[in-house]
Amino acid sequence: MITNTRGYAAPEVSSGGALTTKSEVYSFGVVLCVLLSGQTDVAALNPVALLKQKLKRLMDPKLEKSYNGSQARTIQQTALKCIQRDPMQRPDMIRVEAWLRSLLLHT
Repeated sequence: MITNTRGYAAPEVSSGGALTTKSEVYSFGVVLCVLLSGQTDVAALNPVALLKQKLKRLMDPKLEKSYNGSQARTIQQTALKCIQRDPMQRPDMIRVEAWLRSLLLHT
């Protein structure tokens, strides 16, 4: 396993597999989870459980509801798709970028 990435590494990488574009997508999904939740202890973070919470419970309380709920839900759903256990079920980064870019168009 690569050092200093505990919590960000995809399950297949954590168990000795090679880095792939799909494992990078997983890591990006964890980053999205961290951004939404404000959780900083990524090693202890359970991104699947956290992202499956209702948005109100997921969001960083320091934001004090100063976020667009619809956009935050899109990010939440994107992150969940990125952290699928099966790498083949994860989207590619071009698709992830398109989903996130669409948020910019609707602000």
